[in-house]
Amino acid sequence: NAQRTLRSISRLPGVHVIKIFPQHFTDPLLHSLIAEFKPHIIFLRRNHLDRFVSHKKANATGNWHTSSTSDVEIDLNPTEFDRFIKNYSKFYEDALRCATASGCAILDLEFKDLHNPEKVRQMQQFAQFDGFSDWDKLVVAPTTRKQDSSNKVQEEFLAKTGKTYADFEFAKSSL
Repeated sequence: NAQRTLRSISRLPGVHVIKIFPQHFTDPLLHSLIAEFKPHIIFLRRNHLDRFVSHKKANATGNWHTSSTSDVEIDLNPTEFDRFIKNYSKFYEDALRCATASGCAILDLEFKDLHNPEKVRQMQQFAQFDGFSDWDKLVVAPTTRKQDSSNKVQEEFLAKTGKTYADFEFAKSSL
């Protein structure tokens, strides 16, 4: 029960971070949670092609974090990829619209911003708890990395389709 869980978490002191992907909750449930709890929300946008390849490799291996996927072979279906982009973009825009209407504090960043110490600090300040002042104790170096050190799958897909990485950038919504 998501509401009961969040009510319990909200009674605990400190900052609580919950990472949500599309389909973790139904849209109506997610929107009701946003409206009820009014969380601070960080949208982390990533190039659609990189995210799709990561998703496909995680599905293929069952490893969703902290494991190299550079040697994992996958095929990219353009129709499936297009549907993935549309669904993810709709999820983002619907959640953003709901969060804005609910009066939530929102920070919208690109994945590559996690490698910029100023942006990392901005994210830390956004998520801080009241009265926090020990900023020099927090690391501003990136704490995330791609699991795939190779871009072979992406490069082959781009060559086959005649597209570029820029064609798949996930732009910030202007809602």
